[in-house]
Amino acid sequence: MSALYEAVPDLLRRFSATPHVADVVAEGIALTLQTNDLQIIAAAQGIVSGGIDLDGHPSILVRVVRDDDAAANNSEIVVISAWPLVTLLAGAGTMLALDGQRHEILGFLSSAVSAEQFVNDLLPILLRRFRSGTIQKRRALAPGTI
Repeated sequence: MSALYEAVPDLLRRFSATPHVADVVAEGIALTLQTNDLQIIAAAQGIVSGGIDLDGHPSILVRVVRDDDAAANNSEIVVISAWPLVTLLAGAGTMLALDGQRHEILGFLSSAVSAEQFVNDLLPILLRRFRSGTIQKRRALAPGTI
């Protein structure tokens, strides 16, 4: 790689490594969690909520990057949804996006969001949206429905 490319910062953290991996179940959905924050893995391994109810759902890939340089405020949670895309914003520095078609959640967490808050509060919001979005989609595709 040339010196020019090494000098340009990756402000979007597109190429951040997520070396820590865990398979967990939350809201009855199997997840493969990838992150650069070992505390998130530790917090996630404590959750097994709702039992496993795949109900035709493949597991969801959750890739979360802890960004200590992001703005550290999580004052307000905003969810913007137009299925199959759901975006969750927590303050200015945390953003999580669910792609319901690809079964992926990708996001960045500021230092203001603890691992426990991510696992117990933010992640379940997206998983409930995933479940309701896929149920609505199946109802729309079911033969004989109006």
